Amino acid sequence: AGVGGIVTLVGEAGIGKSRLVAELRKRGATQGGAGSARRLGAASQRGWWEGRCLSYGTSIPYLPWIDVLRSALGVKIGQSAETVAAKLASWVAGLCPEAVDELHPYLATLLSLPLQQKHNDKLDQLDGQQLRERTFAASHRVLRLSTGQEPLVLVLEDLHWADSTSLALLEHVLPLIDRSPLLVVGILRPHKEHGFWLLP
Repeated sequence: AGVGGIVTLVGEAGIGKSRLVAELRKRGATQGGAGSARRLGAASQRGWWEGRCLSYGTSIPYLPWIDVLRSALGVKIGQSAETVAAKLASWVAGLCPEAVDELHPYLATLLSLPLQQKHNDKLDQLDGQQLRERTFAASHRVLRLSTGQEPLVLVLEDLHWADSTSLALLEHVLPLIDRSPLLVVGILRPHKEHGFWLLP
């Protein structure tokens, strides 16, 4: 129907939350047919992005979103910075060729990739709040544009360990589910004093 939703899987460690999501992805990739099964299959093949929070990463900004971006690019562990940079540049150019300079520097910064001097100069002029706002805007835009091409499943694991900036970005992009085929799957433990539970 062109709209999305949010699903949360809550349970103690080892109960099988990640396995359930893995089986969903596997089933979507193998099922054919019409309607929702076909759309799920399409999302499971390409439009399935994953990010994970880590117990030692609660003070590392954007940690799960860095994972998500690498997942979107299809980047594998051990690939060189040059390879990742080339993939990012190609992806952004294909997604939004008219706004590469509005998106690429902020996404590249998330991935700790080198920038052209003109972009370094531009970012040096921003204070911390301005950089955060433009990073949020770039992330929102690429999610919106990506869901305009195909349905997207965004899986965020161990949200009870999410850093505050990552949670703020999640809150910023969640309204997309009302008008885009975006399914956000949050996986977390029932520790209500941490992470995702603290979102308003």
